[in-house]
Amino acid sequence: MALVTRSAASAWRAQLAALILSTSMACAGGSPSDGFGESADEAYSAGQRLRSAGDVSGAASAFRVSIERNPQFVLAAYDLALALQVLGEEAEALVQAENVARLDPHLSGGHVLVAQLSLSLGDAPRALQAADRALALDGDLSEARMLRGRALEAAGSLDEAKATYAELIRRDQDHRQGRLRAAALDLAIGNNREAIQRLSAFVSQNPDEIEGHLLLGQALLSSKSYEGAVEAFQAATRLDEGSGEALLGLGRAHLARGQDQLAVIALQKAIRADDQLADAYVALGEAEYNRGFMDKALEYVRQARAINSDQVSAFVLEAQVLERGGDKAGMEKALRRAVEIDPAGEMPSRQLAERLLEQGRGQEAAAIIEVLAQRGRPSAEALTLGAKAWKAAGQGASAVALYRKAHALSGENALLRSLLEIALAAPEASGLTVEVIVELAEAHFQGSREDDSDAILMLARAHAAAGAVPRAREILQAASRRLADPRIEALLRSLQ
Repeated sequence: MALVTRSAASAWRAQLAALILSTSMACAGGSPSDGFGESADEAYSAGQRLRSAGDVSGAASAFRVSIERNPQFVLAAYDLALALQVLGEEAEALVQAENVARLDPHLSGGHVLVAQLSLSLGDAPRALQAADRALALDGDLSEARMLRGRALEAAGSLDEAKATYAELIRRDQDHRQGRLRAAALDLAIGNNREAIQRLSAFVSQNPDEIEGHLLLGQALLSSKSYEGAVEAFQAATRLDEGSGEALLGLGRAHLARGQDQLAVIALQKAIRADDQLADAYVALGEAEYNRGFMDKALEYVRQARAINSDQVSAFVLEAQVLERGGDKAGMEKALRRAVEIDPAGEMPSRQLAERLLEQGRGQEAAAIIEVLAQRGRPSAEALTLGAKAWKAAGQGASAVALYRKAHALSGENALLRSLLEIALAAPEASGLTVEVIVELAEAHFQGSREDDSDAILMLARAHAAAGAVPRAREILQAASRRLADPRIEALLRSLQ
């Protein structure tokens, strides 16, 4: 985890220094044999000297003695929390940080440290509460607002996290980590265009910040802008030629371009830089799969799993290899395991749903997408797949519901057409009121060409279903004067 920054710690320590006069009346009872003097102040000073000498463990011991001698010594509790954080003893560090916040609830640094440690220990609600307390004391405290955003992300409140980062950047336009987190969140929720815009501006202003190039490469790769992704990852490798993450990204970008040999070179370098990069082994397996070497691909899958037995991409690749070999049962088992590990991950869920739908198992396919919709943030494509699966299973209302969600994300007019085909075939079973059907038909008509007979027919049928037969006839009569489509004439006759 990122430690409290040195400048922030110094600032908060300056706040605490004002308290020393009120807490430095040392409690007697210390033993000079411990090397920390006899008072709380002497033990604290010894801790400072040990910390300056690089002995963090010894400093922590001295700070503990200082607190034992004077339990109200806020500065000693704060520095003990920092020392324990450095030593990796985060649970105990959190106890001391909360002690600081209790002893002086008006000290923003104590709340920030509680937020940071809580987040590292996986307690997002406590982290959010502490960050909010710090911000209540100082609304311009960038580190507290950053932690608030991260806590909201961890809690799954992504829209609120996005708003928090936006406020952070509004208050501090030069906050690099805030700008990067905002872009990373855009990327995570599928706002690739916005992420690319943010990151392109960031790397232009901060060309030596490797994380910006890495995130830009990921955003471009996700957007299928492979040439740009290669350039971004190459820029990252120029900043750090031994970065396994940069080399992995470069390998993936080459792989996406169909340059398997270049991909293999980059991925092998990534493994030499970090032999625990499970993703690099999977990517090498993908390269071998593309070249038709199934045994080699499976060997890389095994190597990836040796590092991480729950590596989702390894199970997905195994499924592809097994499917090519005709083992449909093995393929399904591997994909189901991937979905079990990451039910919010779109790639394995979509692949499994597609295979099930191909086999005529629409209801099972739809159920996979429904779980994805509940636990993740599926794309319009995934929701459309679920809608098709529900339609195949004869569940019109469920199909309509997913088509509406997909349209809300993408705005694609074709999704409205698919929805209306179901709703107009059986309005009562669609889960929509006739008024809503008319509204959707109007929106579909507005988004279609003037000579689109299907859009005109759907609009007329929607009005007729709502009881507005005169309006339906008016639409059809106007269309019949412009278009020679026998379906328009037939529907018009049926409404006479």
